[in-house]
Amino acid sequence: MDNSRALVRRVNSIGEPLWLRAEWTPGEPTPDDRLLRAPAVIASLLYRAPSQLNGRESLLDEYVELVNAHTTETVQLWSEGFRGAAYYNTWRLRSDDGFGRASGPSFDFPRNVSLAPRERLLIVGDEPDAFRSRHSLPASLQILGPWSGTSLPNDGARVRLLFPDAQNADFTVPYVIADQLHYAARAPWPPLTAAQLGRPLQRIDADQPGNEPNNWQFAATSYVSGAATTLSNSVAGKVALGAMILRFWL
Repeated sequence: MDNSRALVRRVNSIGEPLWLRAEWTPGEPTPDDRLLRAPAVIASLLYRAPSQLNGRESLLDEYVELVNAHTTETVQLWSEGFRGAAYYNTWRLRSDDGFGRASGPSFDFPRNVSLAPRERLLIVGDEPDAFRSRHSLPASLQILGPWSGTSLPNDGARVRLLFPDAQNADFTVPYVIADQLHYAARAPWPPLTAAQLGRPLQRIDADQPGNEPNNWQFAATSYVSGAATTLSNSVAGKVALGAMILRFWL
């Protein structure tokens, strides 16, 4: 389990540390091929929707998109607790200002949610059926929501995808960051201009860290149509953990 994994330090293009989980032998260097891979990652997010409600920006059309970039493995977004199937722990989406102060959406996945190989999923701020109908999305696309909290901040936020580690003997559950990005509306992240309003911020390569500004761009297509774009994945079945791995006793 992840309680026993090592952390390996890497840095992104602007010198920020990335702490990656790895299989590690004490006293030996850790090559990149020993880094552990995230089962699912953040593929895109729409943080500046064009919709308005009572003259103010509405969160109803914002979303965070996840993808299982594996080609053969299904990812289960929940796990059973010590006491059997009646007790379970699910994945979570959290956002904050980078200093631990809540800012933006928060969502706990329901039980029995899985992602098939290459499957995508949307987490939205609106009721899923209303979101699907408004944007004419297919029934095959999983849409979850609504999230609690606020809309994705326009000036930037840290968005984290968390999965539960093995329960401890006292039934506390440590959570591990599967993926994260701390986006901003200005350089070195892709700057938000009038031309990008309503376009999702999109991951370029699933093999590269999520918290790497050069690994993101605004989609060429506008709005929810950007959710159907193809995510590059240069090494099939391997998605690098682009996040500092921390434990949260929640």
